[in-house]
Amino acid sequence: MASIGHVAVGMAAAKHFTAREPSGLGKLLRTMVAFSALSLLPDIDVIGFPLGVPYGAPFGHRGASH
Repeated sequence: MASIGHVAVGMAAAKHFTAREPSGLGKLLRTMVAFSALSLLPDIDVIGFPLGVPYGAPFGHRGASH
């Protein structure tokens, strides 16, 4: 559920990033997708769960990559 917050921040950042230049809706949407994808990168550490990395480990979820 927290990933929704990541996406919202990415979308808001994209809106702010493109506000200075007159651009079409297509560019805004592409920028929102790109920024949202970047904002989700800290959650890539969840791939460690199936590999046996515990939640509280230094490289577990909310560890070094967060």
